[in-house]
Amino acid sequence: MDFSININKLFKDDITLIDSRLQPCRQLGIDRYGFQQLQKMLYEVVDKMGDASARAQGLHGSITTGKKLELANHRLYLMKDANGNSGQGSAVGILKVGRKKLFVYDQCKAQHELEPLCVLDFYVHESRQRMGCGRKLFDFMLSRENIRVEHLAVDRPSPKFLSFLKKHYNLLATIPQVNNFVIFENFFNGRNDTRDSRGRNRQHGHTLGSMNDQASPLRPNSGHRACASPYDESNHTKGYRSRQQQNHSAERSWTPSMARQSPRHVIHMNSWCILLASVVGTIKLSDLL
Repeated sequence: MDFSININKLFKDDITLIDSRLQPCRQLGIDRYGFQQLQKMLYEVVDKMGDASARAQGLHGSITTGKKLELANHRLYLMKDANGNSGQGSAVGILKVGRKKLFVYDQCKAQHELEPLCVLDFYVHESRQRMGCGRKLFDFMLSRENIRVEHLAVDRPSPKFLSFLKKHYNLLATIPQVNNFVIFENFFNGRNDTRDSRGRNRQHGHTLGSMNDQASPLRPNSGHRACASPYDESNHTKGYRSRQQQNHSAERSWTPSMARQSPRHVIHMNSWCILLASVVGTIKLSDLL
């Protein structure tokens, strides 16, 4: 994509990383007015590339703009062709990434909470497609972010983008999710930043679904039924007998002071008093006879 401004003066490298600090503008060491002018030119390039990406994906609005980039903690990789536009340079493609807090499911339907690096926007100008530019831009991002391609989450990928990932990175099978992000079958392999839905850290080995041998006390391990603690019949019987002994001991050690604490004890005491009074009355009546 060509612009009226000189792209080569704005972006020195073939692929430039732009973050919320608008680093390409600040690196030039100019005054405030000059910075604002360069920022305006940067916004123009990013906005037009973002609009082109939205049209190519059939979106109603652009998801990549200079203002959004400045406010969000995202990073934009912009590729140029230094020889384009009569030597002023042309914009070739953009790739935006950023971390998002997601709840994702693995192949065992277990939910995990994590913040993976997500591909949020990817676009190569139509005049430069099928020329290796997209692969070069994507490889540069992977190297700069120091991440494996299967560890990425992709936000609403287009069929063309899925075909690109399949062709260049052999990413085929996906794990179904309830959100708009797509992850692939090796997404959980070799990463240690996953947390299950209960907030516990979980580590996955080199094969899908394999985890540490240490099992949670409430989680099944090796096919055995999980329980909080092993059941011991002898201990259970001892505990039952101990409770019986405590109850008998409490009955023998009853004192009148306990009647104030229990209504049932008050009722029993009143019954004994009535019975005793009747017996005493009977004895006195017999003496009179």
